[in-house]
Amino acid sequence: RILAAYKIESEVFAIPNCLTVSIETDAGQPMTRMRRIGFHGNDLDTVEKYSNLSRRICSEKPDPTVARQWLKDTDASLRSYSLPILLLGNFLGAFGFSIVFGGSLSDGICGGISGILIGLINHYLGKLKVNPFFTTIAAAFIMALSSYIMGALGLSRSTDMVIIGALMILVPGLIFTNAMRDIIFGDTNSGINRIVQVLLVAAAIALGTGAGLRCAEIVFQIPVAPTPLVHLYEIQNIATFIACAGFAIIFNIHGFGIAICAFGGMITWIVYCVFQYFG
Repeated sequence: RILAAYKIESEVFAIPNCLTVSIETDAGQPMTRMRRIGFHGNDLDTVEKYSNLSRRICSEKPDPTVARQWLKDTDASLRSYSLPILLLGNFLGAFGFSIVFGGSLSDGICGGISGILIGLINHYLGKLKVNPFFTTIAAAFIMALSSYIMGALGLSRSTDMVIIGALMILVPGLIFTNAMRDIIFGDTNSGINRIVQVLLVAAAIALGTGAGLRCAEIVFQIPVAPTPLVHLYEIQNIATFIACAGFAIIFNIHGFGIAICAFGGMITWIVYCVFQYFG
């Protein structure tokens, strides 16, 4: 988009893990640069700021020196939550979904604790640049094992609801949505790349959770899962609001954007319940 704004003859090929740019100089000489994109997470605040920078450059077409200064200013303005706030987001996300899916208040609290464990593992293994596949296995394993232990101690009513709620933090919903969008719009290479990533994450979740279940079975007997509770719609909506607020923090959304995301999630759940009610 920026190259087009400057009327530079160019071709850009982009997929989630690679960017290739080819341009033609005034002298007619072609130049191509390729850059591999590493793991980049779900930092939506940063995405928004760089997108705004791109649009500003396209509309104002500044001198390259000025554009570079704008880039430095944008880099300096990036913000992220501290570890305690991120862990709070993990707690709220797992707490809310544990209740939405039919857990009790104690299940929600235990789910939140398991969510905090996921947040700690993702944070510290991310600092060590561990491959996300193995990070997900480790997080799912610790989460499942701790959930079964809390269930064995009688701290939760349904270990299943605890695990399901905490696993929502690891489920690659955003990646899957982007994959379907890319495929629908004809960006097949990008869509297939994302679908493969989704399948790998799902396999990692299954491996980690299954290993946690097996270890728990060796140590103590797994209790039979009770029937999920059917909460009033008001409680479901409040739990959805809390869960989506937690995910907004995880995705590094700041300010009033958290409330927008939480209300959006709650309204979506209301629409889902209405359609479910009418069959």
